[in-house]
Amino acid sequence: MNSSPTIEKLAEALSKAQAELKNPAFDSTNPHFRSKFASLVSVREAVLPVLNRHGLTISQFPKGGDGCAGVVNRLMHSSGQWLEEECLLPLDKNNAQGAGSAITYARRYCLQAIAGVVADEDDDANAASAPVKKAEPKADPALLKLLSTAAENGTEPFREVWKGLTKEQRETVSQSTLADLKAKCDEADKVAA
Repeated sequence: MNSSPTIEKLAEALSKAQAELKNPAFDSTNPHFRSKFASLVSVREAVLPVLNRHGLTISQFPKGGDGCAGVVNRLMHSSGQWLEEECLLPLDKNNAQGAGSAITYARRYCLQAIAGVVADEDDDANAASAPVKKAEPKADPALLKLLSTAAENGTEPFREVWKGLTKEQRETVSQSTLADLKAKCDEADKVAA
């Protein structure tokens, strides 16, 4: 965090403002988690008038690069004292809409954090601590073709090819693909019988 050489007047004003601040209205719903939150408009309407009465203002300058976008936040006091910190978020989509979304999200979260207000339902860190779903393994197309051709010749040819694979190669073949290959082996075994 960067700051002016002294911040005692800013700190005193912020303390007085935070004593008056109320949490913004939860005027929006997250469609993915069905949780309520305060929009950027709601946060600004709750925070800025109170800060301004105490000689405080906030500027949020868009910033981006290296697959991230966000804001540089500067909290300023009428005395000239200031605090500054940036907040960059990874982009979901590397385009203008993705950058705009990240900037808006950063503005909302930073504004509420600087003011010390709550603008989201508390999920007790459930979303942040949820186990990460393991991605379905992706096998090399040439490997899948080799296995498929072996399975079309029956169980024994398939087993011989399977034995020749490394552990890493086997781990890339999903359970659903293995089930399909087994069905091919069974069908080839029936035809051969």
